[in-house]
Amino acid sequence: MGNIVDYVKEKGDKLFSERAFSKEDALVLSQFVYLKFDNLMKEMSKEEVSLFDLQNSENYNDLFFDYRYEKDNRALFEALVSSKRFKDMKMCFHINKVEEETGTQFAAITYILDKKTVLLTFRGTDENMVGWQEDLRLALNKPVGGQKLSVKYINDVSKYVKGPFFVSGHSKGGNLALYSSMFARISAKKRIKEIFCFDGPGFKKSFLREKTYNTIKDRVKRIIPKSSVVGMILNTDDDYMVVEAKALGLSQHNPYKWVIAKGHFKRASLTPTHKKALKSMNDWIVSLSEEELERFIDIASYILDASMADTTIEFSKSVIKHTKAAIKAAGDIDDDTKAFLSTFTKSYVDIAKDMIMEDVNEKKEAVRELLTETKEKIDTAIDKTEQRINDTIDKTGEMISETFDKTKKKIKSKSK
Repeated sequence: MGNIVDYVKEKGDKLFSERAFSKEDALVLSQFVYLKFDNLMKEMSKEEVSLFDLQNSENYNDLFFDYRYEKDNRALFEALVSSKRFKDMKMCFHINKVEEETGTQFAAITYILDKKTVLLTFRGTDENMVGWQEDLRLALNKPVGGQKLSVKYINDVSKYVKGPFFVSGHSKGGNLALYSSMFARISAKKRIKEIFCFDGPGFKKSFLREKTYNTIKDRVKRIIPKSSVVGMILNTDDDYMVVEAKALGLSQHNPYKWVIAKGHFKRASLTPTHKKALKSMNDWIVSLSEEELERFIDIASYILDASMADTTIEFSKSVIKHTKAAIKAAGDIDDDTKAFLSTFTKSYVDIAKDMIMEDVNEKKEAVRELLTETKEKIDTAIDKTEQRINDTIDKTGEMISETFDKTKKKIKSKSK
């Protein structure tokens, strides 16, 4: 069992004409879009760039700017460029916008895998705090900046791309994949083969017009890890695939933790306790009025701004400094607002606690089963060994007895 890097290494010997584009391929490329292409590709240019072009660029190392995932991202790049399946793919129409004034963080890229296989992929929330603030507004009954740009992107790129194409994204990118596909121009929407949403949040029912979603529903593939939180926020149905992940709780949101075995995701399931906790959180979110949600978002944005960190990378380098600033800002909030914020935080903590306990209990049960199985094997082995010893003793006794009897007969025969 491995992850997306292992998948590329193990299954990268087949061209897309030999092994069809799959959901595992879509996750690989939905992670690859998180690399930093800004200094290596022109914005929204139809000029196609290869992996070798990126590798030979003087700005190659800029791709791995986010040190938190640098090791994994470098391993993924090396696996792709070394594989028969991905090495010749081309990329174009890269875009990356971060606008503080509109609270928008949006990035996307188009992959030309071969003449018949094209994928439009949206990046999820990256290190920019603006993106985290935009995520909060996904719960509102109006489109956010990233969603509006995703529709424009799919409409613009579909004019250049010929024939059918796939759409994908991880986290917020998954939400954008769904949103853009729903509201794309009809001529573009008809050409979408499949839409892959990897652990991406959903939409409020009051926002999600049923008739609009039904135009793409049969092409949607929603995939989440077994302890999903992000992908279950505002999830309106049970039509999703659950996969195994090598991590606890929220850490499972990281695509590098998802388990792939023999070229396919390893299936798993959500526990009843996990479903119940997430339903409680979603019910709470839905119960809030638009004004209450706006209030919560404003509070959270105020605290994030007060942390004095523009990116999560910057925050992680000086955790104590930025945390103190955020706590101070939270202390300045009035009592009613604190109580409101406390309700959400408690709900979130309860879910996180339940997830961790589920994972711990699962592992305890697995250890118990292993110990029981091992004990049974040991007991069986001991029983078999005892039986063999007893059989050997019995046979040896019989041989000795037979030999003794023969010897006695010989002695008697000679004495006569």
